[in-house]
Amino acid sequence: MPNPIASEVAKSVFLKTMGRLLPRLPLPVLWGLGDALGRVFIGEKGLVIKDQLKTLLPDLSPQQLDEILVTAMRNFRKDLLEIWTFPAMDQQRINAMVTFSGKEHLDAALARGKGAVICLAHFGSWKIILPALAYNGYTVHQIAANPKVFVREGESHAHNAIMQRELECEQSLPVNFIYVNEKTVHKELFKALKNNEIVVVALDGVIGTDRLVVPFLNGTMALSRGPVSLAKRTGAALIPEFAVRGVDNRHVIHLDPPISLDGDNAVEDALNTFAKRFSEMVTAHPDHYARFLYTTQKYPVDEVGSIIGQREGTG
Repeated sequence: MPNPIASEVAKSVFLKTMGRLLPRLPLPVLWGLGDALGRVFIGEKGLVIKDQLKTLLPDLSPQQLDEILVTAMRNFRKDLLEIWTFPAMDQQRINAMVTFSGKEHLDAALARGKGAVICLAHFGSWKIILPALAYNGYTVHQIAANPKVFVREGESHAHNAIMQRELECEQSLPVNFIYVNEKTVHKELFKALKNNEIVVVALDGVIGTDRLVVPFLNGTMALSRGPVSLAKRTGAALIPEFAVRGVDNRHVIHLDPPISLDGDNAVEDALNTFAKRFSEMVTAHPDHYARFLYTTQKYPVDEVGSIIGQREGTG
């Protein structure tokens, strides 16, 4: 495992040299570079990730945990490098990177004229849906935490530089980013859905405290109520989304049928339905969520702590 100081120096040098050249690289070269970096830069994250995986998927063997960790870090680096190419993104390039499964559900929802709330998790490349939709003619709004929120004095120079770079890259997209605590969020969201547009939001983010704790694999997860309540109040369709990276490194963006928002307990029922579907996806592709398990531990949520927890009677 590399020396932490050497790793930080290497990351800083990479940012200053290769960072701006990445958009010019052919996709196979970009993905190959991500694979190589993912094998090198794991560090202390590895132990935390495997510990969290054992909580959620206790039947995994030590060998499986090691394999999942390596694949997760390789995928994470490829995801990051792809984000750094956003300033040079266009329809041809994004369509060489992604395909859709279930886009008819989104189109049918928009045909109703009340907009759509696409609910996702930090699973796979969670930002790839933004250029995939925006460069194919959809009007997209993303509710998110500003990456600068994670720029802190206690963090390394490389980490803070990466967050700043991520902000620059996402703002290069033809997407309206609605950063929590920086804009009149509710007004913008209601306007977007009234205009029959798309709002994208992660239910498992580390921002916000209005949450419902639901069963998730062998543990629990605290999911945000707000986006589901928004869909119910406006009549917008609530559509789960999961991006899966294939063996050819292209992403398949899965858009599920809308979750029902009928009934007196619609919000709670919808969050449980999402969690069940999410559990299925993580069981099938644990390497797609493993890296974010480190983030859930590093950035606890006020009044909740880590959004990932243990069920009573386990552990």
